[in-house]
Amino acid sequence: QMRRMRDRQPQKYRFMKMPPASISSIDEVDDTVLIPRGFKKNLINLASSYDREITFHDDTLLFPREPDTILNESLILKDYQRAGLSALTLNREGVVVAPCGGGKTVLGIATICTLAQPTLVLVHTTDLMHQWQGELASKAIIPKGVGQWGGGVKKRGRVVVGMVQTLIRMPVSELCSFLGQFGCVILDECHHCPADTFLAIVNMCQASYRIGLTATPKRKDGLEFLMTDTIGPILTEITDDDLEAEGRSQSCEVNDIHTTFFTRYTADEWTNLITEMVNDGDRNRLIVTNVLKSWNDGLFPLVLSDRVAHCHQLAESLRSSGMNAQLMTGSTPKELRRQVVQHARDGLVDCIVATKVADEGLDIDTLSAIHLTAPTANEPKIKQRIGRIRRPLPGKRSVVYDYIDERVASCARMARVRKRLYRKWGFKLNS
Repeated sequence: QMRRMRDRQPQKYRFMKMPPASISSIDEVDDTVLIPRGFKKNLINLASSYDREITFHDDTLLFPREPDTILNESLILKDYQRAGLSALTLNREGVVVAPCGGGKTVLGIATICTLAQPTLVLVHTTDLMHQWQGELASKAIIPKGVGQWGGGVKKRGRVVVGMVQTLIRMPVSELCSFLGQFGCVILDECHHCPADTFLAIVNMCQASYRIGLTATPKRKDGLEFLMTDTIGPILTEITDDDLEAEGRSQSCEVNDIHTTFFTRYTADEWTNLITEMVNDGDRNRLIVTNVLKSWNDGLFPLVLSDRVAHCHQLAESLRSSGMNAQLMTGSTPKELRRQVVQHARDGLVDCIVATKVADEGLDIDTLSAIHLTAPTANEPKIKQRIGRIRRPLPGKRSVVYDYIDERVASCARMARVRKRLYRKWGFKLNS
């Protein structure tokens, strides 16, 4: 019965000739049924439906509180953050969903200070690791310091910000010993939890508190159930309306930019289709023209593409037109990426051209225009990307430039999906 409840057809295998019939987060060893910890409430409800009661033996790790771990007095939580904090501290496992600009990091720090447990913050990029370290240093007092486990550094502390890629390479015995130091684990961008590396680390962690933070719990591959099975149910969801009511987010206006691009490639030949698209001279000139227009209109544009070579091409064209356009791709050295972000915050950059590295953790309040040059219908990705320009500032406009390739059937369908999303989010659609 439990297995039937959790079996799913994983969408990420849909292009395989022989996809697995189902996947399950439940296993059996001899006469023992192994279930993921986040499934506990589902198991209780299932037993109750059969008039059964389950007794749990708790082997999780809880340590003496560190009372001197406190938030800075100047930090005042918003009402929606206090609700999220209450949900996280009253439940030992679960996920809080908050959109970009919702203060997920602040909520995580408030949870660390409230629980006062030795805490491991799990991240998957060095940018997020350094962001957490900076926020912890400025917003909390942690007597035994903030450690780092990743990026070539292995430093312990009462709170450690660790990268899953570094932890997964540790010998198992050493990893178990390391994870045994923590009474709380926080997974930032926890929608990545279904990845094998995340699952392996989290399932080895015996911390009493298991907490997830994300802006986009839904996944294109349909594996979000592995996230909630592993971490726990979604406890509360902060909405864009909550943020707008508190002045923490602002709506957008959308400009449709219609291209004349055409190709005979279909969605089944997506790689070839995109290759031809990013090399189309007329389309690229249209992008550059509109980026320049947005800049001349007083906006700070972020240009997003899925191809590194395309980013280089666009950045070079923008520089030739007199803009200080800076690149951020996976091949950009990490220190240089941090410099670009800091220079952008200081007003020394006219435009950022980036790949998906900008989807998560890019925190620049002054970004005000986003050019979506790559076709997609992936709602979580679209929401994450547009969230980069929704942080409010006095007098700021937030403008989306959506490039619509209406002569390509698959791209036109994706554009219609995006338009439905914009309407759902209450954006102003300019003709």
